[in-house]
Amino acid sequence: MKNILPVIAVLIIFIAAVPFIPGFVSGIRDMRGEDNAAEQSLCSASDESTADDAVTDDIAVRDEDILADGMTVREYVIRAVMAEMPCTAPEEALKAQAVAVRTALCRSISHGTEPSAELLDEEKARRYYGDGYPKAYERISAAVSSTGGMILTYNGSPIIAAFHPYNSGRTESAENVLGEDVPYLISVESPYDAGYPMQRRIFTYAEARARLVTEHTDINIPDNGRIFGGYITSAAGTVKEIGAGDKTLEGSEIMRIFSLPSAVFTVEQSEEDITFEIHGCSHCMGMSVYGAAAYAQQGMSFEEILLHYYPGAMLTKASYQSVEEEKSGVSRSSRNE
Repeated sequence: MKNILPVIAVLIIFIAAVPFIPGFVSGIRDMRGEDNAAEQSLCSASDESTADDAVTDDIAVRDEDILADGMTVREYVIRAVMAEMPCTAPEEALKAQAVAVRTALCRSISHGTEPSAELLDEEKARRYYGDGYPKAYERISAAVSSTGGMILTYNGSPIIAAFHPYNSGRTESAENVLGEDVPYLISVESPYDAGYPMQRRIFTYAEARARLVTEHTDINIPDNGRIFGGYITSAAGTVKEIGAGDKTLEGSEIMRIFSLPSAVFTVEQSEEDITFEIHGCSHCMGMSVYGAAAYAQQGMSFEEILLHYYPGAMLTKASYQSVEEEKSGVSRSSRNE
């Protein structure tokens, strides 16, 4: 990728807006049915199943359908996109986010689970955007409308449309996050993310030791010295295993215990302090919201962005058959003739 500095400069407003969007992070706890305390602020748009063959090819949803809470699918997608991506993002990035959110909703519906995306309601959105709310809503609404009905599928079923704020320059694979291979959730390059500011968390030696002892009462940690030993990382930088006292823990557990933004971190230790330097946010799997905006700024279409982050998936128009049509035996093919 060339001319990365101009791209970062253009996205300064985007970066500034990101931390204030309530549901900006797409988490993983709802994908696996877990309630992880370190991920309570993360939202997910999927459910615990990763087996695509468990879903039928009939995706009975369209943007004008009414959900259980009385909201249309279209309004749900608008509110979810508004929670995940600032309206200042490039148009093609907003479109990509709309397709990802709609896909996740379709997957929830096809699996019979409740939609779990974070939504930015009108009151919060008006507080955030102020007088600019009407234009913000209009811009996101246009992106949703222009991708109406479009979802991502694999083998005819809606994919696990995982997304996250940013990573260290490469996305993480489902194998390293979910513990199983998902063909369209492999590690891919996301070079612009590498320029995103690193985060730092500092703990006193005593505090870090206390947190670990609280979680593992049988752990052996000296009163002074080094708490953490060597660690193994994935190609994307996620800490898979790390020595802690006389134990070996998963990076995701350290993320939870110390409330870190992600498991992509390094550790610096002294006699007084333990410093974590974090280079990603959330699980780093699937589409990077920041990366999508950068790619769009460089001229990539929303289709290209989506197929880059979900390789092997297909962009599909969600099929629909109404209850009346089902009762009358009218097929989708005859309806569309």
